[in-house]
Amino acid sequence: MVEGAPTNADASLVLFIGAALKPDAALHQMLAADAMRCLWLRGHEQALVASGFAAFDAIVIDADQLGSAATRVIAALRAALRCPIVVVAPHADEIDEIVALELGADAYLTRPLAPRRLRAHLG
Repeated sequence: MVEGAPTNADASLVLFIGAALKPDAALHQMLAADAMRCLWLRGHEQALVASGFAAFDAIVIDADQLGSAATRVIAALRAALRCPIVVVAPHADEIDEIVALELGADAYLTRPLAPRRLRAHLG
């Protein structure tokens, strides 16, 4: 091990929620270089269960997972996981972005998700 290099125990854990956000190998590598590990779950219900087993440093959630229950979902994730939330939408929509931010999201990005942009928000 390199002296001063982060270990898995020191690495941040980023939770990705939603089928469209499954991190690929390139994103895993890019985030790993910044001492971030990725966990992907299909839905927000699984994330709430996972909150009992792990502490997450950030959540990246697909806007499609929010749907009409966005207020409830963001509030539940914020309460259970107590970490920043990045919402990723399929397209830019100013009203959706404003609503997501007003509901408690910390950032709003659009797909295709640029890995460097995401890394900058997570950093």
